[in-house]
Amino acid sequence: MDWLRQNSEVLNVALNGAMLLVWVLYLQVFLSGFRRQRRAKIVISMGAGAGLDAQCLLSNMSEDAIYVANLIAHVEAGDEGWDASFIDRRDVPDEEAGRDPTRRTRQGPLRAGDYMDAGAFRDLLGHVVPEGRDPETVFTRVEGILTVEVVALYAAEDLPVAARRRFRIRPDDDAPRLEPVDLHTEQVRSRRQRRRLARDGGRL
Repeated sequence: MDWLRQNSEVLNVALNGAMLLVWVLYLQVFLSGFRRQRRAKIVISMGAGAGLDAQCLLSNMSEDAIYVANLIAHVEAGDEGWDASFIDRRDVPDEEAGRDPTRRTRQGPLRAGDYMDAGAFRDLLGHVVPEGRDPETVFTRVEGILTVEVVALYAAEDLPVAARRRFRIRPDDDAPRLEPVDLHTEQVRSRRQRRRLARDGGRL
């Protein structure tokens, strides 16, 4: 007890310092979790079919709505490579679209927890593969890589947000097979890449 009384001031300083350190660490953990929660998260997946007839599905797993600004496909087939935007729809006849511009585009808001059917992968490849060449014929003997990229605007972010996922196109006797290269969709977090997106008008 005598030692405690003699060193009470030192102990108080040490305890206050330890408490301050705990609060700083707690605040850092809280802010880190808050930032992670507020980040945009876009999931690109395939479903409702098999091979090139599978549908490309875009899901918004963010806390708030996103605005899909651009959709881009990159295709590598052997020594060749192409890329193109497929934000505009080609599969809606003029008589069905009428005067409603939203029927002609995939651009627009996507609420939190909602998903968008971006169309069949076969139609998506049709935007990218040069005119006059059938996507299925291109991958008859050559394995290819398809990269789907989503560029969007998010309320909690000043810069555009983006995500990408790669799919492998494997030749097959009947029809090319499509399979994801990675389990997860890659989220574009780099501020440098996102600044370039803003500068280049939404092209990755």
